[in-house]
Amino acid sequence: MSRKDEILKKISHEILNDEEITELAWKELSLVVDVVDVVDVVDVVDVVDVVDVVDVVDVVDVVDVVEGTISQSGFAYTDDDIEPIVVDSFEFDDYVVELRDVIRVENQSPFKKMLIQMNSSTGKLKCDFEYEDNNRWLIGPNNFMQMKEDLRPNFNSK
Repeated sequence: MSRKDEILKKISHEILNDEEITELAWKELSLVVDVVDVVDVVDVVDVVDVVDVVDVVDVVDVVDVVEGTISQSGFAYTDDDIEPIVVDSFEFDDYVVELRDVIRVENQSPFKKMLIQMNSSTGKLKCDFEYEDNNRWLIGPNNFMQMKEDLRPNFNSK
């Protein structure tokens, strides 16, 4: 089994063992995972003072890049309802960041978003990745109802 497949198995395990998701008796689910690299400015005042005195290249010393900050949202589809879901697991987040590192192509940006879709009766898992568009699969108050349907898994298509 490849490292990628091992990590995907662990991600699936975390979803399948999440208490709140398990209680829903879902048939299918879709989960959008955003992975953001956050640049945290250590001290804004120091940055301004340093910029006045030295090259901008030296300013890098006063910022901290936090790789792989995770946010997620999705839906569990039951026989008669659609419920919002998230996976409540630090391990899940760690596995997503690890997968991101493992599948990253050298000299290219890592994925920004991951769409995970599962079917409980067939055990099928489908993953899709977004490398550029921050708005793809974006779920917000203005499109919440539409995204419930747009993200509904379709395991009949390729």
